[in-house]
Amino acid sequence: MRSMRVLVIPSIVLFGLYLWSRLFEPLGWLSLIGVPFAAWVALDSRRIRITEYHSSLSYPPLTLFLLAASTPVIVVPWYLTARDLIKSGQSPRRPSAAISSGRSR
Repeated sequence: MRSMRVLVIPSIVLFGLYLWSRLFEPLGWLSLIGVPFAAWVALDSRRIRITEYHSSLSYPPLTLFLLAASTPVIVVPWYLTARDLIKSGQSPRRPSAAISSGRSR
């Protein structure tokens, strides 16, 4: 099974890069503007552990990176709103995350 991953994952990445180049070819280098923002979203989501909260964007960091890189104008403000709700304590934790971290609500 491990040898299958060695072949499948790079193939998916290469196919994704090919699609990216075909989709955004008319924009040229302008299509790379969202990549730094997407990287920040992915790193920050891991830091605040967004998957432990009830949120509209409680996805793993790689998924958030791909979403934010593809549509930064929509996803980055959406993420900032979800982040603000988590930071202010208005977004509740998931029950399984609260138990595993030693907190109960």
